[in-house]
Amino acid sequence: MNQYRLIALDMDGTLLNSDKKITPKTAEAIRRANRRGKIVTISTGRCIAEMRGYMEQLPDVRYMMCVSGGLLYDCGEKRILFSDKIAEEIIGSMLEAIRGRDIMVHFLGLESVVEREKIPQMGRYHMGIYQSLYEEAAQQVENIYEYFSENPRAFEKVNFYHTDERERAITKEALCHLPIEMKYAEETSLECSVRGVNKGTGLLTLCRYLGIDPAETIAVGDSDNDVDILAAAGLSLAMGNANGHIKKMCDVVIPDNDHDGCAAAIDAYLLGES
Repeated sequence: MNQYRLIALDMDGTLLNSDKKITPKTAEAIRRANRRGKIVTISTGRCIAEMRGYMEQLPDVRYMMCVSGGLLYDCGEKRILFSDKIAEEIIGSMLEAIRGRDIMVHFLGLESVVEREKIPQMGRYHMGIYQSLYEEAAQQVENIYEYFSENPRAFEKVNFYHTDERERAITKEALCHLPIEMKYAEETSLECSVRGVNKGTGLLTLCRYLGIDPAETIAVGDSDNDVDILAAAGLSLAMGNANGHIKKMCDVVIPDNDHDGCAAAIDAYLLGES
């Protein structure tokens, strides 16, 4: 019998192809795994609001590890199983550290909150492919700084989108004194979570909840924000489109996201049908 019981799939650059779609072949592989009693879960930096459009396409996915491990969600019961939020005073300090610079700020948890005027400019922040998602799923506010000042609260994750990599590095340096976890994502994005919380801890939390040994899990990813979960899983798989660092650290490189790499991973390693 195959030793693996669970596979965790990243979303962007992994489960989704270049058109941000789940292919029929991959959807069928997930259904096949579910029928065989295997668990397919999602590990993503996205929040729940950004996942709702995909949930109908993924009826066999019960659990989602969202906002980079900060929130574990039961899709069947529609409830949060685990949440770890950045304290409001820390978020306030983060905003003060970057105030006045050309940065798109994004709050994530169950919901998605962004500044309305930034959405049409998302191409400048190298996030243009997500513009329609933000138009549909995000709560749009007039001024993100005023919004937080008037509604201070904790969020599981805060993202900062930049015009170039140099600006991202400046932000990381400005925030390095704060007790937060920072990961590079996309081309110029900086993703911030509670210190010690990442996709890897999200997987371990789910394993404890389900009574699964992490050695019985597979993780699939493509970028640096997947490093922790790839290290935590029993078997690590890099997409063919993954960056060089990810390919080097993983056990196996599989086909890219435009050639059903996730379907290949499920069949060959979760179901042992290669």
